[in-house]
Amino acid sequence: MAETRIARTGAWLRRRTARFYVFAAVLLVWIATFFVSPNPNSKPNPGEYTPILARADGHYMYLATISMVFDRDIALDNQFEEHGDPFELADRRTRTGRHWAFPVGTSILQAPFFAAAHAMAKPASLVADVDTGGYSLFYQRVTFLGALAAGFLALVFGYLLARRYASETAALYAVVIVGLGSNLLFYSAYRGSYAHAW
Repeated sequence: MAETRIARTGAWLRRRTARFYVFAAVLLVWIATFFVSPNPNSKPNPGEYTPILARADGHYMYLATISMVFDRDIALDNQFEEHGDPFELADRRTRTGRHWAFPVGTSILQAPFFAAAHAMAKPASLVADVDTGGYSLFYQRVTFLGALAAGFLALVFGYLLARRYASETAALYAVVIVGLGSNLLFYSAYRGSYAHAW
């Protein structure tokens, strides 16, 4: 009886160790991808669109995040003036007279990470060259870590769901395939400014 219990414990420990290594390997690839993603301009040019990490529609959602945290609104006129408007959306207006904006759900979910970046930027600016204006590589890296965390959490939930219907081995293979071979990696680690990981 004791030998059976020891054997069961050993098998449970091996499965748990395998699970840890699979998730750790996927997370390490994601983190490496996150930190080597291109950033041609680490300092924005005032008044024009400077692609750092927030690009295309991700730029507009990031501007809404800045507006929510700094201005407590989603009127992006001042953000367009300061950080650019590559799709020229400032001229598009709704029937209410407000400018057309991207959905704000991603901006709301990014706001806590942006606020954390802002809290870290102030003391960091005392010892390093860290811009506290909100649209810099430092702010975007910290803010888009939220997309990486959300994507990884989705992977964990997917694993737990797969475990209900498939073997441990099949669920771990699914983690590797989805985590490294699907667009979840791209939108969580490489282009975190887009809404897909959230």
